[in-house]
Amino acid sequence: MVDEPHWVLQTHRHVSQEKFQKKFPERFYEAWYLKLNSTEDPQGNALWLRFTMLFSRSGATRLAEVWGIFFDTGKLALKQSFDATSFFVPDEGGIAIDGCLLTPGRTKGEINSRGHVLKWDLEINPRSDLAFDLVPQGLKKVGLVKNYAVTVNEDLVFNGQVLIDGRPVQFVNARGMQGHLSGERNGHSWVWSHCNIFKNRHGKSEDFIFEGFSGRSRIGGIVPSPKLSSFLFVYKGREYRFNNVWDCIRNKSENGLTYWKFVAEKGDLVFRGTLEATLSDFAGVTYEDTDGSFLYCSNSNISDLQILVYRGGRLEETMKADGTAAFEIVSRKKNPYVPLVI
Repeated sequence: MVDEPHWVLQTHRHVSQEKFQKKFPERFYEAWYLKLNSTEDPQGNALWLRFTMLFSRSGATRLAEVWGIFFDTGKLALKQSFDATSFFVPDEGGIAIDGCLLTPGRTKGEINSRGHVLKWDLEINPRSDLAFDLVPQGLKKVGLVKNYAVTVNEDLVFNGQVLIDGRPVQFVNARGMQGHLSGERNGHSWVWSHCNIFKNRHGKSEDFIFEGFSGRSRIGGIVPSPKLSSFLFVYKGREYRFNNVWDCIRNKSENGLTYWKFVAEKGDLVFRGTLEATLSDFAGVTYEDTDGSFLYCSNSNISDLQILVYRGGRLEETMKADGTAAFEIVSRKKNPYVPLVI
């Protein structure tokens, strides 16, 4: 279930732990993340987990970190940092940071921070092998974008237990995904969403999957690029990918502090989406970049998403996700209305 690794695991695979630690790069980040939403609990519990490695250009930061946000009627957001040497590869494969594991078929761990404890043990099973590259290959080839951003699996099922300060929460057939990022520096800014829990216009559950990304890279490492947007829709059993260079230029995207509107067209088929959250739905998160700068993320796993599907100019279907969509807005400026919790 863990993606074919980028720098960290490729290096670790061929050297001993001691040599691996000596080969840490001067400037690099890598992150594996999971998000899942309950389909059984009427409160709509959701969980976001993130395993990261960060090496700053100055050499002052060489960290392995585990992040977690639990969403229910409130939010518990925690992060625990370790020395980079706490990263290792378990015998069963995958990755591990101290006692927190992400292996094929399972994730478990414990985060202790600020007097709170988030503990989890979840079995992971894929409903398909659907992956998606958020960055057009053409932009990578010409060197305009050097970041690696891939959704390893768009449609996963999670079963197990999460403890929130000792309070047990069961996840039964929760739906979610896994992503993987890496590079020498983060992009300038972006908006991202994923959802695989939808109902159609008749209020019945539908196997519809959406992922979208709209962001700016940094040309020459300094100047923000024009906004480029990529999308994936799985509709009526068929995949519609809008992630080549021409798609990313043509796709329409507009967002504010609490909404994102987008349009993607292919032939006579048009997808129009509106993603919305209240300010209280977001948890404010701070990401440190490899050059010592900071990005500020408004993160929600309980947002509302509506996607209208048109064919030949006529509305064919309406897909709705009520409180089950992930929504992430990342900027170089703080959102003054979303308190930072990490």
